[in-house]
Amino acid sequence: MINENSDLDLLIFPGHTIFDLDELQTLKAAIKNKRTLIFFEVWDIGQGKTNHKAFVIKNGKVIDREMFQYFIDSKELNKKNKDDINKFLHHLKGNRGFFDEKFSMTLRLLICGEQNILKNEQKNKNKPFFRFDPVKWENNKDYVVNLNLHSLFKKIHDETNIYINPTHTIMGNQGKLEQRRRFFSGNRRVYCTTANYDMKEKEIMPRNALERKSIQYCVQNGKAVTGEVRKIREGLYILKTFNLKL
Repeated sequence: MINENSDLDLLIFPGHTIFDLDELQTLKAAIKNKRTLIFFEVWDIGQGKTNHKAFVIKNGKVIDREMFQYFIDSKELNKKNKDDINKFLHHLKGNRGFFDEKFSMTLRLLICGEQNILKNEQKNKNKPFFRFDPVKWENNKDYVVNLNLHSLFKKIHDETNIYINPTHTIMGNQGKLEQRRRFFSGNRRVYCTTANYDMKEKEIMPRNALERKSIQYCVQNGKAVTGEVRKIREGLYILKTFNLKL
């Protein structure tokens, strides 16, 4: 798929793209596409670790920036101490940012549930906000720490033009996620995400998968962009393209 779609500027694979480092070596030797910027993930990196490690292909070369997933969901995130959150944000700012010369823009990678760095305010139409926003926790003993975390997050957000957020499966509450997609894509930004279709053992992807539940979203300036199905291999994958005016 990589070599067949060299006309694309950006190609995003969902989580669990390839299985292990042996498959990664096979992929490296097979890459001919030097034009497309590509995000993908290796499931098993060896030594008993299955930490969801992401890689980028740029100019036909695989780039390794030690991009492991920091947390899976909000429950795991809420158990993290503030030092861990600080480390994640610095990693997000440094290792996860990619300046692309074609776009003259900065792309930033969020791995699956890391978009839970946002929280939804249910009483306010699920409006999203930075989970550790000090304004929301003024009387909290960690107010100053949260203030510093929020300042760092704001700087990261200000520097980001395009968010890339591949996921392992289709996520749950689409109402909340829709609001988060709007947040990440606000003020002329772009947010792109794609997922594996949730399948039980021996189940194949249904023909109407796209109509039943979207597995691909592209949102620009808070508004969903209509994509076009480019290729379908039943039971294997759906390649959908989005044309954006950047």
